[in-house]
Amino acid sequence: MGADIKVITYEIPPSYIDSIGGIRQFQLEMVRFAENSEKRVAVLSAPTGAGKTLGFSMMGNGSKTTLIVFPNNLLSNETLHTFNKTGVNDVALLNASSINRVMREKKSMGFHDFTLRKAIGLILRNKKFILTNPTVFYNLLTNHYSQQSREDMLSELMRNNLSTVIFDEFHIYSRDQTSMILASTLLLRNDVKLMFASATLPNYLNQLLIEMYGEDQVCKITVERTQQRSEGSEVLQGKLNIHIYKGTAIDFIRSNPKIFESGKWFLILDSIRNIHEANQEFVPRIAQSNIMLISAYHDPSYETYAMVKNGMIGKRIIIGSNVVEQGINPPCEYTNFLIEPGYSLESFIQRAGRIGRGSSVVSELYIAIKTNVSNFPEKVEKIDDLFDFISDFGFGYERPPWMKSLGTYLWFIIDKLTANAKEAVLENLKKGSVNSSLLAACFSTKHLDMILGDKQFALGSSRILVEIKEISEWWKNYKETIYKFIPSQNEIQVLDTSEDFMETGGFMTEYSELWLRKNKEIVDEKDGMIIVKDFRDRPDFNFSVYVTGLPFASRVKMRYGDIYFKSRKEIIDRFKIFYKQYFGLPDEIKDVLEALGNCILSTAGPERLVLCTK
Repeated sequence: MGADIKVITYEIPPSYIDSIGGIRQFQLEMVRFAENSEKRVAVLSAPTGAGKTLGFSMMGNGSKTTLIVFPNNLLSNETLHTFNKTGVNDVALLNASSINRVMREKKSMGFHDFTLRKAIGLILRNKKFILTNPTVFYNLLTNHYSQQSREDMLSELMRNNLSTVIFDEFHIYSRDQTSMILASTLLLRNDVKLMFASATLPNYLNQLLIEMYGEDQVCKITVERTQQRSEGSEVLQGKLNIHIYKGTAIDFIRSNPKIFESGKWFLILDSIRNIHEANQEFVPRIAQSNIMLISAYHDPSYETYAMVKNGMIGKRIIIGSNVVEQGINPPCEYTNFLIEPGYSLESFIQRAGRIGRGSSVVSELYIAIKTNVSNFPEKVEKIDDLFDFISDFGFGYERPPWMKSLGTYLWFIIDKLTANAKEAVLENLKKGSVNSSLLAACFSTKHLDMILGDKQFALGSSRILVEIKEISEWWKNYKETIYKFIPSQNEIQVLDTSEDFMETGGFMTEYSELWLRKNKEIVDEKDGMIIVKDFRDRPDFNFSVYVTGLPFASRVKMRYGDIYFKSRKEIIDRFKIFYKQYFGLPDEIKDVLEALGNCILSTAGPERLVLCTK
């Protein structure tokens, strides 16, 4: 490497985890929690590669059911394979594909009135483990699959002896999604145990769960790595040669072309744009057929990546974005890595922590840091030293959801239940040790919901009849956005004709129309499809969008850049303007508006808005 390249190099020896007879101490703690502990909630903090999945497979509680929620279907499929290898066979996948497969089979047999609810019940029946994703889990609890039924999907879960719900890779969710999940857990009976697991759990989570459920109901399971090998210990992470480069990943590729001429490389970059730029640097010297691009844009289902991991496709260089942060590990034969730090310390820990897991081979890790850093540590003797160094870059603080916010989400979810289930859940909450502020917000939102749903109130003798009617209509639409775990992205068919895909004559995918207009050069639009080419020199925010969801208008035309950066502020500010106009209202109306303002403060964000260009 040239002398003008500023690289600082460290060697980190292997780290180990203690094991007795192939079983690790924390796995025994997981089993004890599921079977014997009086605690209801467990927080599991375990480095990647520590053996969480094996621990999950050991948690089956007699004839009862354990539901494990993974952030994506690829991880569910990998876990199913791991379970089967260890002899755990009474396990099923619960996702859109498995539900649709049962529906097709039953209808082909002549059961034309077979419903989604029945299909799910069939999948759940007599299974010790159910592996699902957060969208399906959330849809179950909000009765998405049984809207015409008199029975709730929650009852279906409990009928199948649900005993434990595990949320793996919990770090991946947005604040809005975290609120949805935490609120939805409160619908479950008090005897259903909850576990939240990750190598990088949100720093606020343990205290937040204590506030929700009470200190006597929450336990913490922590896994420690060690640098000392002892009898029975196993490699957690192999030796790492760390090379910190002062500059961007693209600069590093451009300045060091020869280093990429051999060996298998895995790049973890911060954006799809960076993936494209890295690919452009490689292609003049390396055939595109030897390179794979991995992201939600290039491989939405990660099926192609799964084929690489399973040895069905061979690629020498993989360029990806945040795929590994969702619990998906690089193939073990890749020993050369170039990564960017990500946008949070948790992102970096997820990226660096998955390199060399369980490996006896030395991994070369190049970290491109464009931040102006002058004080590098003299020694980096263990991976935690590296994490401490990266933490000094000033990543933002994660704000925990408020108790009042969780209470608002909780009522919205309860409102999707049948009348009998609503009553049962509310009674269960009153009897439990749930946070009082959370419960107060739930019942306050329930009261507000009843008022705004009351036609007599909405059309009553107020001097702002029209406005109250508009609020009621807006409120219905606003609530509906909270029933979508993944917000609407207005995805559209795309034909990408950029240089990345010249060898194949273009690339078909489906992606957010707004992202495409912001980032890509638009060539043509026809038959519901956008044809694009290379990235713009810089993102374009200067185009118009129609915004649905702002108080209290049906549709507002705005510049995309004006709403993209401040959606929460725009929602709150528009409500405040409305409130000030009617400040002298009778107390009855003013109380409604104040309660509505509290709900908006608790839930406002980009997820509450729908943006489109037409």
